[in-house]
Amino acid sequence: MASAPRIDQRLHRLIDGASPDTSAADLTRSVGDAAEVLGLARPSYERVRILLRASRDRRAEVTNLEVLTDVFVWQTRPAYDLEHRLYGEPLPYRRAAKNEPRNPPK
Repeated sequence: MASAPRIDQRLHRLIDGASPDTSAADLTRSVGDAAEVLGLARPSYERVRILLRASRDRRAEVTNLEVLTDVFVWQTRPAYDLEHRLYGEPLPYRRAAKNEPRNPPK
């Protein structure tokens, strides 16, 4: 059984650097054109879409530095939110703080 080649890191960086308003279809065309210029196989639409979604999810995550900033600089979170974060518990929604994206109801 044949499998597709791995996507080159240069193409990964192109996907990661896509603007938030870029559609998966437009990005697939751009990545495909870049792959041809580099002499690589064009990645499929499905694979680009999956990588784009993962990249956007990573950008939306709240980092430890952002929680520290919210606690000590902006004072938009109580100090015990830092403890919750360090123990891996989900952070509660705080109105003025950087928050994880909410999951829409299904």
